[in-house]
Amino acid sequence: MAAIDLLRNKDTSSTARLTPFDGRVGAIVQIHEQDYFITTNADYIPALPPTSKVHRVYLRTDMRYGVDDPCLWPQQFSPRFQHLPAISKREARPEIDDFEVGSTMTTRLGKLAHHQFTRFVKPVSNIVAAYEKYCASVPEGKILPIFPQLVQSMLLALERLQTLPSTFEKMVFGVTSVQRTYLELDALLSYTQIYKPRMESLTSIVSAAPPHSASSLQSCMGAFTANPEVAQLLFMAQLPFWLLRPTAAFFGENILAIAPLVDPPPALQGKPAPGYPMVYSGISTDAKIEAMSRATQQVPWYKDPFSNEGSEKVTEGSPSQAGPVPHHSGASNRAQSKRSGEPYRGSRHQAKVPAPGSGGRDKFIPLQAAEMPEPVPAWDRALRAVDRSAPSISLSAADKFYVFPEPALLASAERPQRRQMYLHHWMLLRDACLYRLGEPSSHGVLLSSQEWRDILGGQIQQREGRADSRTNRRSQTIAHILGPALRACGIDRMHGYPAAPESIGVTSLAKAKQMIWDIAETNFRFELAALDRRASGKDRPELCSRCYSGGMMLGMNIELSQQGLASPWLEEYHPYYVQLATLMLDWRTPGGRPALIAPGFAQRTQWSEQEMVNLEDAVARYYTQSFYELFGRAAVIPMRLER
Repeated sequence: MAAIDLLRNKDTSSTARLTPFDGRVGAIVQIHEQDYFITTNADYIPALPPTSKVHRVYLRTDMRYGVDDPCLWPQQFSPRFQHLPAISKREARPEIDDFEVGSTMTTRLGKLAHHQFTRFVKPVSNIVAAYEKYCASVPEGKILPIFPQLVQSMLLALERLQTLPSTFEKMVFGVTSVQRTYLELDALLSYTQIYKPRMESLTSIVSAAPPHSASSLQSCMGAFTANPEVAQLLFMAQLPFWLLRPTAAFFGENILAIAPLVDPPPALQGKPAPGYPMVYSGISTDAKIEAMSRATQQVPWYKDPFSNEGSEKVTEGSPSQAGPVPHHSGASNRAQSKRSGEPYRGSRHQAKVPAPGSGGRDKFIPLQAAEMPEPVPAWDRALRAVDRSAPSISLSAADKFYVFPEPALLASAERPQRRQMYLHHWMLLRDACLYRLGEPSSHGVLLSSQEWRDILGGQIQQREGRADSRTNRRSQTIAHILGPALRACGIDRMHGYPAAPESIGVTSLAKAKQMIWDIAETNFRFELAALDRRASGKDRPELCSRCYSGGMMLGMNIELSQQGLASPWLEEYHPYYVQLATLMLDWRTPGGRPALIAPGFAQRTQWSEQEMVNLEDAVARYYTQSFYELFGRAAVIPMRLER
C-alpha cells in the first residue's frame, strides 16, 4: 500500500467541526490493486463487502446470506434501496429447543414453539400499526409500492411459522424471513419519516448538519459509498457511512484516528447450505438485493394444483366453443410420468370419471353425519341447487380430484371402526400432507377419492401381486406423493402406519368435527384459487386470500371456524362476500354471472339486511354452479363449527 499519513491534518481543537469528508476514524484499503482511504462519521470501519468482479450469493448454513445480507452487514449504497442504511442492528437465532415436533410418524416435522412464536407477534403487530398510521397520514397514491410488499411478506412468513409443519432447517429459514422483512420495513418507515426529511432540510444544508455523537450511529447498519453527494446526504441524515476515495485524492481531510477494519464474525462466513441453489451471480448491488428478497419471500410458497389442467380463459355462455385446455398433451403427460417415476399418474389423469348421478353418494347433498361440521346454510342451499342438466366443460379427469380428502370421506364409512381408522390415520399423516402442499417441488398434489380412501384405510404400502397391476401402480404412486415429507424426515418407511386395529382409540366427535372442518377449509381455499384462475384467466391468490378469514391457504387455526364466510353474524361476513363478488366480476363462465353481481356494486356504502342476504345467496350459487361447470364435480363448501 502507498505510504500516506492520514493524520497529517488532525485537528482536535474545540473549534474544529467535522464535515462529511472528514473522519472520526480512517483507514487505507486496497481494492483490485488500487489504494483507497476510508473516512467515516462513525468510530469504526467494517470490512468491505465482497468486491470480486463476479460475486456469487448463497444461502448459508445458518439460513442467512452472510456478509451479502444488508440486514447483517453494511453494503454499497443503492439509490434504489436508500432505506437499507437505516436497518437496525438486532437479530435472534432460534435453537433446536424452540422446535416442536408434530406426529410421532414424521418425527422431524414440526413448528416453531408457541412461546417463541409469541415473541414475534407483539413487535410485528406494533410495526403493522405504525405502517397503517403512516398510510393514514400520506395522500392516496403516494405510498411506495415496496411498503405493502414488505408488510405482506412479513405477515405471510409469520403465519407460515404458526401453521405449517416444516423441518428444523426450514423453520430457521422462516424465522430469519420474518426478521429480515421486519428489519427492512422498520428501516423504510424510519427512513421515510426521519432520515429523508433530514436529508431534504434546507436549514441543515445552509448552516451545516447538526452535530451528532458516534454512539448515536451505532444502532444502524450504514453503507459504503464512493459518491461524495451520498456521503453528504447520509451525514445530514445522521446515518453511518464509509466514504472511499483514491489515496491520491487525499489533501486536507481531518482524520482524528486510525482504526483497523472490523471483520465479520464467523457466523457470517459460514459455508453454503447444501441443497440450496445459488441466489445471484454478478456485480450489481441492486440485483443482488432483489434476488435475496425474492428468495426470502419464497414466492410461490403455494402452487395451484389445478394449474396444469385447465385453461387460461373461459368464454361466457359458449360451452361448446370454450373450455379448459390442458397445458400438456396426453402424450406429454405420459412421457413425463415415466421420467418422474410415477407410473400411474399419466393414465389416471385420462381415466373415465362417472357422470353425476351415476351411482354412489350424491356429493351435491352435504352428508348428514355426527362427525360432520354444519355447512354454512347459504352454501348448503347453493350446492343442492346446482343445475347439472348440461354437462361440464371440464376436459381433465384430474379436475375431479382433491387437494385434501373429500371431507365427507372421513365420516361416510358405514362401520364405526373404519371411520375411526380414517380419523386416526389422518392425524398421523396430516403434517406430511401439509408439508407436501407447501413444498414447491412436490408432484402429484391432487388425488382421487379412491387414492385418499386407500391412504386413510392404511393401504399405502406395496401390495402383493403383479407389479404392473392397476392396484399396485396406485399404491406406488401414493407412496411417491408422500415422498417429500418422508425424505425431509430422513425416513424410508412410515412408523405406526398402517395402525394395528387394536391400537386405534376413539376420536371424540368434537375432535372429529375439528379435523373435518380443517380438511374442508383447506380444500375450499385451494379450490377458490383454482376456480378464480380458470374463470378469470388471472393468477391472483393474494386477492383470493381476502375472501376468507386468516389469509392462509394451509394450517388454519380453529378460531377461524366462525370467522369470515363462516361467521354467524351478517355484518361480520358481509365484507367477505363483497370481496368474493368483486373477484367474480372478472369471471367468464358458461352459465353467466347473476345480475346482482354487476360493476359498481362494491362501491355501495349502504346495504340493507335483505340486500346483504341476497348477495350472500347470489355469491354462493354462482360459485357452486361455476365450479360444477368448469370442474365437473361438487365444490367443497365452507363449514362452521358450533363451539
